[in-house]
Amino acid sequence: MVNRSHRAIALLAPLLVGMATGCTYLDPNHCNVAGAEVCEAPLVCSRCTPQNNGCVMPAELSSDCLVGASASDGTGDPTSMATEDVTTDATETGPTVTSDGTETSPTGDPTEGPTETTADPSTTQDPNTTEDPTDPTDTDTTDATDTDATDTMGMEPYCGDGIVDPGEECDCGDPIECPDPNGVPENRTCYECLFDRYVYLSNPTTPEFVGSSLNPDIPGDGIDAWDLECLKALNGPAHPQIHGSPRPIYAWLSTSGDDPISPANRFFHHQGRYVMPRFDEPDLVIAYGWEGLTAGALLNPIDRTPNGEEPFNGSHAIWSNTKDDGTSLQGLDCDNWITVNNPESGAIGNRFNVDKWTNDSNVHPCSNAPGHVYCFEQATPEEL
Repeated sequence: MVNRSHRAIALLAPLLVGMATGCTYLDPNHCNVAGAEVCEAPLVCSRCTPQNNGCVMPAELSSDCLVGASASDGTGDPTSMATEDVTTDATETGPTVTSDGTETSPTGDPTEGPTETTADPSTTQDPNTTEDPTDPTDTDTTDATDTDATDTMGMEPYCGDGIVDPGEECDCGDPIECPDPNGVPENRTCYECLFDRYVYLSNPTTPEFVGSSLNPDIPGDGIDAWDLECLKALNGPAHPQIHGSPRPIYAWLSTSGDDPISPANRFFHHQGRYVMPRFDEPDLVIAYGWEGLTAGALLNPIDRTPNGEEPFNGSHAIWSNTKDDGTSLQGLDCDNWITVNNPESGAIGNRFNVDKWTNDSNVHPCSNAPGHVYCFEQATPEEL
């Protein structure tokens, strides 16, 4: 007696092979390419669905899409699935009877009597069978690329999804304070998934005073000494989010010469907000991102110290030698900002003016006229 399940599998196998050939995605990220099921339950792997790397809900599988990586060999090859079914079924049916009445084992060997056997029932079609595996009346038109699956499972990361994705520093709303992952005890304001960076004034001093603390026999960068001046300003009362921050603080200064140092080539070009602390008031936005900072005019002047108060020194002078775009003005730089020579001068900005904040088109004596520098918070190595 011919087993009907064998005939159905034999008829379907060529069709399954054709379907698998047309529905196999070669994308290395597709779930069935690696040779194993990689979708997390309850998702299954579809050979015909490119979205979400091929992982779909079982209900979303189309009748014309095979589930990948479901065979025992893990390859999802439909021919191996058909073979597996035939083999399994043969072991369960037991011996069969030949045309002359001889009983044979499932392997085709006779158990007794003559050795003549009939043709393999798995390759012979019953003439009374009218099954057509390509029945055109099949009305199942489910599309494996249903857009609903893409909307719910294939969505790209975005700012506002509550997850700190690559390129983001925080993701908790706009603007709202979030825990700072850099070990800062205070929360920090998050805007468009980036933490604010603080800007403030250093204590007033002169390049002569700064230079006097350095050994003139050892070549050194005067700008580094002014970075320390920015840190010294934090020794007194300071905004808690700045005082506990591990982020470096750099002075807004440029040197002159063939290879000048400037904010443009040594600063972290922040894409979030630059803000200034204010005493008992909300932080004040100075600029939105590096482009806003270097566009020519600030939103508000930088005129507060780290504790958010105005400095006691009434001088407008800001040591700078820097253009609006953050590059060197190639002007006077007080001999690399550490001169001890009275005749030297330095190009300055004006802390009271949003248009001339970094370039006032004026100079200031380096020895006997104190001035401030702008101090800018940078990024940790993990944030770069």
